[in-house]
Order: sequence, then structure tokens, then C-alpha cells
Amino acid sequence: RTTHIMLKGNFLAPGSVVEPAIPAKFHPLRQAEAANRIGVARWLTDEDNPLTARVMVNRFWAQLFGTGLVETEEDFGTQGDVPSHPELLDWLAVEFMKPTVSPTVPDDPNTGWDMKRLLKLLVMSASYRQSAQVSPAALAKDPHNRLISRGPRYRLEAEMVRDQALYAAGLLVEKIGGPSVRPYQPAGLWKELADTEYVQDTGENLYRRTMYTFFYRSAPYPLFTTFDTPDLQTTCTRRLRSNTPLQALTL
Repeated sequence: RTTHIMLKGNFLAPGSVVEPAIPAKFHPLRQAEAANRIGVARWLTDEDNPLTARVMVNRFWAQLFGTGLVETEEDFGTQGDVPSHPELLDWLAVEFMKPTVSPTVPDDPNTGWDMKRLLKLLVMSASYRQSAQVSPAALAKDPHNRLISRGPRYRLEAEMVRDQALYAAGLLVEKIGGPSVRPYQPAGLWKELADTEYVQDTGENLYRRTMYTFFYRSAPYPLFTTFDTPDLQTTCTRRLRSNTPLQALTL
């Protein structure tokens, strides 16, 4: 179809005809690629564009170590932080993109971008397997562990806090999949905030993994707001961590 710039956003006032394209600041599409969605997807994961792989491996690193090699996971631009270990970030990005051959199925080469392989590489590393204990001297020299002088130690996210509590109590239902559930919460919250009733589930649905908990934006599940879960109304690439009396009372 022919696409126009709409003058002042008015669909009744079409302006110049425009075509899909890649921003000129970046590397161009390959000649064989069409300027459509599949073309953009291949452009994003092209070997000439290591930025996508760098962002991905940085987010996996942050999940495991608490903080990314680039601390501003959401911003790799000029306003973001510089990498603490730039050579490591580059090496991991190349390793992530690299195709591999399976030792069990040699005729089925991996096309690269293997997230499970990357995670295994990180958790098997000497850096991740260090003790989290820290000496006063190491704490003074590297208070935020940016030099990776010790193993990672950081707070669990809200969903994991509840899952750990259920697991420790022998209650966690580890079934995978299915519809959202409505576990226990104090009575009357929805009525007060959204003028509707919260119908609590029964049986095993009370103890499903927290990722299956129904999220009502006008009245989110109390544990979520207490332990810094994003509100789901805007994109969140990095969760904040707070320290409040409500967290201690909840625990």
C-alpha cells in the first residue's frame, strides 16, 4: 500500500509518500533483504550488528549477577554507563551469536543465539561460582562488586520471594501453564480501590507459582507493590530495589 506522512497527524491531509527503511546512522540492509519486518529482524541479528547480542548477554549477566556489565541495561547509548569489562562483553556477544555443532547430533548445527548455552556458560564460570563472602579490604576496594571480586549476592524479585516461601513450606505447586490464579490477599482491597470484588481461588491454585498470579492494574497484588514489581503500564527493563519496613513485615 502507499503510505503518506499525515500533515499534523491528520489522516485527511496526506503529505509526502514514504517507504520503509533503516535509519541511515546504522548499517544498511543486505541487498537481498526486503525492507519489511522479516528484513528488519534479520538486520537486527546480523553479524554486522553486534549491539543486539551485547544487549542480550548484558541482560542475562544482570539476571545472574544482580547488575549488568553495563549497569544501565535499558540504555546502551551516550547517556548510559560504560561497560565495567568491555572486552568480556564483546567476547560474550560474539560467543552468543556463534553457531555450534551438537556433539550428539553432528548433522544438526546450532544456528547460534542459544540462550540456554549462554546461561550454562555463565553459571559454570569461575566468576559466578565464587563465594559471596567479602573481606573488609575487598569491600573497601570494590563496594559494589563491579570488579567481580566475589560471587553475586542480591535480593530476590517479588515473585521469587513468594515462591521461595511456598517451597520452604512444602506448599509450592510446580505445575507449568494454565490460566491465571487468585491466591490469598487481604479482604476488601479491590472493593476499596476498584469497586469490584476479588474472588479468591481454592485448592492448589492458592499455591501456584507467583508468575501465574492475576494482575489487576488498578489494585495490584500487595506483595508485588511491596517488593518492587513493575506496574505493567510501562515497559520496564530494569527493576529498582528498595528497602522498606513493609518488606520486613510481609516476611
